Amino acid sequence: MTACFLYPPKTIRLQNIKISLASIKDVNQIADVAKKTYMQMAESYEHSDRDPGDREKLVELRFGKEFRGKIFPEEIISKKVLYFIVKDEASQKIAGYAKIIFNHSEIATLDKIYLLKDYQGKMIGSALLRACLNHALAYGYNKIELATNTKNKKAIDFYRKHGFVETGKTFSPDIPNSNGSKITDQVMLCNDIAQCLRIDKQFNPIAKM
Repeated sequence: MTACFLYPPKTIRLQNIKISLASIKDVNQIADVAKKTYMQMAESYEHSDRDPGDREKLVELRFGKEFRGKIFPEEIISKKVLYFIVKDEASQKIAGYAKIIFNHSEIATLDKIYLLKDYQGKMIGSALLRACLNHALAYGYNKIELATNTKNKKAIDFYRKHGFVETGKTFSPDIPNSNGSKITDQVMLCNDIAQCLRIDKQFNPIAKM
């Protein structure tokens, strides 16, 4: 995939919130936010069918020692992965993050986009998604896909609003429940990033910034 060199701004400010590219020094806060947001989701909608012990295993598998010491640093260095962070400038704490994977296919992958509960419903998620879409477009990608839990109706509606459409279902790569059952994810696709950005601009005042 050939990159375009008209890069969007690396920092976006919204009131006391700053959205910017992450660096290696952000790893511990990102891991902590990842754990908190996962447990918030577990409490709110989906993982009622997941044993609490399974949740702890999953959190450690995804965001534990290996993530902090090996996976995250390697991803940052590779340039094939971008992490964006949402920082509360008043507290200097990271309140959310997103992750994009640029693989060798024609489609970029929005691997994660998470916000702590207190920062939801304030258009911050839309600004974070817009940063991801702009950077994917700058890297030369016209399409981007993601997978979110089928029970996460709030997330599915959020992505629909921004121009994504459902394309199928898949089993989550998460470890299975202790009873052997697997979690099902909804696969969603933005088939034209420029169009998804135009859709966003119609209703999102942040998009005009």
